[in-house]
Amino acid sequence: MRHLNKIIFLNSANVPYAEVMLDGNVHFAGTQGVGKSTVLRALLFFYNADKMKLGIQSGQKSFEEFYFRHSNSYIVYEVRTGQSAYSILLSRSQGKIVYRFIDAPYRKEWLLSKDGRIESDWIRIRERIGNSVDISAKIDTYELYRNIIFGNTHDRSRRYDKYAIVESAKYHNIPRSIQNVFLNSKLDADFVKNTIIQSMAESEDSIRLGDYRHWVASFEREFDEIDCWYKKDSNGVIVVRMKADKVVETHRLLVALEHDIKETWHQLNYAVNHTREQIPLLEDEIKALQERLKKIKEKMDNARTDYEKEHDLITKKISACDVRLGDIRKKRKYYADLNIEGIIAFVGLEAKYLREKTQKENLLRTLEEQYKDVTEKYKALYSTLETERTTFELLQKEELQNLHDHLLMERDKAMKMRDERKASIDKGYNQWLTQSDERLTALQNERTRTDKRLSELQYWHPLKLDMDACKEDIRLLAATENRLQGELTIVRKEMEMMRQEGLVKCGRIEDCYTQKEKEHQKELETLNASLAETENVLSRWKGSFYEWLTENKPGWESNIGKVVDEQQVLYAQGLEPALTDDGSLFGVSLNLDEIPMHHRTPDEYRVLQKETQNVILLKKKEQAEMQAQRDKELDAVRRLCKNKLQELKQKETNTDVQIAQIPLKLKDAETRLHQLERKEQEMIDVERKSRTADYYEACLNLEKENSVRSQMRNKREKDLKAIDSDYRSFCKETDKRLELFKQKQAEELDCFKKDFAERKQELEWQEHNELAGKGADTKAIDQCRKTIEELHETLGEIEKQKYHVIEYRKDEQELFVHESEYREEKRKLELKDDSIRQTYDGRRRRYESESSEKGAILNGKKVQLDTMKEGLKQYDQLCKVENVLPESYLQDDVTLKNGNTCIDLIGQMRGAINKKRQKQDELKRSINSFNSHFGINNTFHFTTPQYDEEYLAFALSLQEFIENDMIEDYRERVSEHYNQILSSVSREVGLLMNHSAEIKSIINEVNQDFQKRNFAGVIRSIELRAEESSDRMMSLLRSIRDFTEENALSIGEINLFSGDDRDQVNAKVVDYLKKFMKQLQKEPSRTELTLSDTFRLQFRIQENDNNTGWVERINNVGSDGTDILVKAMVNIMLINVFKTKASRKNGDFIIHCMMDEIGKLHPSNVSGILQFANVRNIYLINSSPMGYNADIYKYNYLLTKDGKSQTHIKRLMTINV
Repeated sequence: MRHLNKIIFLNSANVPYAEVMLDGNVHFAGTQGVGKSTVLRALLFFYNADKMKLGIQSGQKSFEEFYFRHSNSYIVYEVRTGQSAYSILLSRSQGKIVYRFIDAPYRKEWLLSKDGRIESDWIRIRERIGNSVDISAKIDTYELYRNIIFGNTHDRSRRYDKYAIVESAKYHNIPRSIQNVFLNSKLDADFVKNTIIQSMAESEDSIRLGDYRHWVASFEREFDEIDCWYKKDSNGVIVVRMKADKVVETHRLLVALEHDIKETWHQLNYAVNHTREQIPLLEDEIKALQERLKKIKEKMDNARTDYEKEHDLITKKISACDVRLGDIRKKRKYYADLNIEGIIAFVGLEAKYLREKTQKENLLRTLEEQYKDVTEKYKALYSTLETERTTFELLQKEELQNLHDHLLMERDKAMKMRDERKASIDKGYNQWLTQSDERLTALQNERTRTDKRLSELQYWHPLKLDMDACKEDIRLLAATENRLQGELTIVRKEMEMMRQEGLVKCGRIEDCYTQKEKEHQKELETLNASLAETENVLSRWKGSFYEWLTENKPGWESNIGKVVDEQQVLYAQGLEPALTDDGSLFGVSLNLDEIPMHHRTPDEYRVLQKETQNVILLKKKEQAEMQAQRDKELDAVRRLCKNKLQELKQKETNTDVQIAQIPLKLKDAETRLHQLERKEQEMIDVERKSRTADYYEACLNLEKENSVRSQMRNKREKDLKAIDSDYRSFCKETDKRLELFKQKQAEELDCFKKDFAERKQELEWQEHNELAGKGADTKAIDQCRKTIEELHETLGEIEKQKYHVIEYRKDEQELFVHESEYREEKRKLELKDDSIRQTYDGRRRRYESESSEKGAILNGKKVQLDTMKEGLKQYDQLCKVENVLPESYLQDDVTLKNGNTCIDLIGQMRGAINKKRQKQDELKRSINSFNSHFGINNTFHFTTPQYDEEYLAFALSLQEFIENDMIEDYRERVSEHYNQILSSVSREVGLLMNHSAEIKSIINEVNQDFQKRNFAGVIRSIELRAEESSDRMMSLLRSIRDFTEENALSIGEINLFSGDDRDQVNAKVVDYLKKFMKQLQKEPSRTELTLSDTFRLQFRIQENDNNTGWVERINNVGSDGTDILVKAMVNIMLINVFKTKASRKNGDFIIHCMMDEIGKLHPSNVSGILQFANVRNIYLINSSPMGYNADIYKYNYLLTKDGKSQTHIKRLMTINV
């Protein structure tokens, strides 16, 4: 029977040289620190070949450094294989432990020279071993060494098969069990559980909670962050989407504003360049206009001077005509008042009266001829009396004439004074009138001008250029919208073509790989079917005919195994086989030498299972690689399409934003147009009010001037009338004086005449009497005399009136005859004055109009120049002082033709920049508000922007996120992810729970083993059982597994974010995931769930009459020795179960178990436990300070140390047991 037969130390671990036999129970005695554990670790290393699981504490030397500190340090294991043996040489090479298998029993001279020196040269050692001995190549991996020892190399050459102590693919439970017994002195449920579990598989199945903690830790956050994209508030509004839309909309406006600012900047570049070109030209135009206005003013001054000079001359001539005509009017009035025509007619009768007088005088002489003496006498008397009368009258006449002359002189003087005063008034009036005429003409012109300007308002549009520019903007915006709509249509067509092209390419790739996947899937289905068949066979091994034959019919493989059906018989259950004395099969004896063995053992099925699983894994790996390659190619196509689509999408976005802005711009332009129209109307109203006021003011001024003229004319007439009145008063006074004088003379004359008449009458009466006495006709004479007297008086009156007639004829010749000439001359002068005034007014109006026009143009040019200069000044301030423009703008010299001024464009720039700042602030607030719904490490990797560029990038990314409906991808991905987590939990829990049958089988085998092969003693019964775990984490995951299996179909279509109508399955999934997350948070240091956590292992020990009941720790069962005994028995039973499983293929083998504590047992119990182990082909090796119970061990060794701290191992005695 194969077993480790001997261990040899050569210059290893402070042991110079020692051989320790191991083909029986061994006891090591020695004080603490002499090296007992060193020997035991070296024995353990034969089985586990794991330097990390030898019980070497941290801070101690490593296995290599302690056991192989020299180049000639060796450990040799000699393994017995029936009648022969082989050796395993351990040494250190390049810092690593290496093995060499030597197909021969150990011989001391291989390594030790005659002089006791240990050889270090492998070539010499090889020579000493000899060429006839098979020596393996150097084995430098622990795994290969273990596979050789335990027969799991799968080497087709089978060169290592002869070195195997057992052939088993699941050998790991053996070294693990030996290792666990050596490293743990306690024996409780956890220890036994771990021993059982670690014996079941090469790598223990476990649920790595660290992975789930990582996956589930953020579940609640991820769930809440994704769910908020679907969750509505009390108003039915999805707040996050509303805020996201706000961010995107604000970003769109910012993009549009940036486009507007850029466009305005290009327009400003053009306006600045154009302004700089226009300023010198405008200055030249202003200079030319100023020169022109100066010349116009000179012409106006010259025209005024010429006009005033000629007008003054004409005015003087007109005044002279007016004076003459005035004199004529006065004379005519004077003569009219005299009744000059009557006087002329009366004076014209003078000859008639003279003839009549002569006739009467002749008649009187005839009558008086006879009485001449009387008549002569009286004639003389009459003559004397007449002389007196004549003298009196002449005297009166002379006095009257003197007075008249004097008064006439005074009157002439008064008239001259009157004329001078009137001339002075007329001169002042005429001078004023000339000025008034000018003012009147100017005011009339002003009224005409203001009336014309008032009429021209209907054609006046001060903001026409701005309005036309605004209308042009509206037209351009409409045209731009049409152009952008066309571009948008083209971009969308290109995007659709790109999508279709991507779909076609992806479809081709999908079609190509779909066929390959189908082939792989078919192969996988075949492999899975084969694996399922294999697993079905293995699942039926327990309780099968095969198991019964293995346990009850050694060598059955060469007879029964050749003729029975593998599937139908060997692995069948319920056949109830039993041994019979007859060696035939159902009474038939067969010669089976020529029939090959065709059945497969469970280990071969397990190997086949493993191989099939490996092939499936390889196929899945290939499938995964193929899917990865497919995904890679699809990603490449999608990435290419995505990049192009992103460019087109950005272009679409920009175009869409521009189009979206056009209605706003149109509205703004229309608003500006309405504002301009309203402003223009207000300006027109203001101008109309102003012009109307100017017109009314002109009319009022004209009316005032006319009123003043009327007043001045009235005043002149009044002054003239006053002068005339004074003159007339003076004349009246002189006339009165003359009249009084005349009246006095008349009274004197009346008295004289009365006296004269009386005297004459006396003479006439005397003469009448004398003539009558002489017989004369006195009556006729009296009548004749009376007539002559009357004629004499009449002629006297005519004589008086002749003066007026003479004066009249003189004035008629000197004045009246020239009246028409004076009037004609005045008319011509007035016409000439009107003509030169009209000529002057025309020239003046032309000059004023031109001056006004040029002045307006000049003012406009000056305003334009000031505006241009102010625009450039503001431009410099904008670029150099305000620091609101990025450097890229200052380097951008692109121009865009337009008709706006620099000031307008700078105003637009500032307004747009301010609006951009506002929108940037609004964007920041919107993003911060949006981000408040998400943590720093959020599901969507939404960052927290710090700078403007980061905010813009965030908004653009969010826009892409929304437009591509990426939340749906996250929803599906997260739902799928957590569904996979559920599935993974369910699968991993299922995998753990799948071992429960095997665990129960092992426990049953342990229980049965004790019942079958107990030794007499105090321990009557040892039982183990597995109960469901009370671990909260495990219970939760088991519930998740059960729920997942119950709702497998629903979970396959699950959507964790299905809204308010989430069904119960969804709600339960979320609830389980949250519970799982919280449970993980409660146990932060827990890294995994193992098979140990799936059940509770309990013991029930009966010592004599003492029953412990079901407990999880073997403490205080009885005495300390009893506890040790129970622990030893349990460990031995566990190791035996695992050893038995491994030996089913090619027979049993012997292993060693290192137990230190059994030395404390009573000798009878020590002997019993050794027997308990030995019957199960297990040799016990233990150590103690003293050699207790030495007689019950086959080998006893004493370990001591010399003065050089070297350990010496001395065999004390050997007992053939």
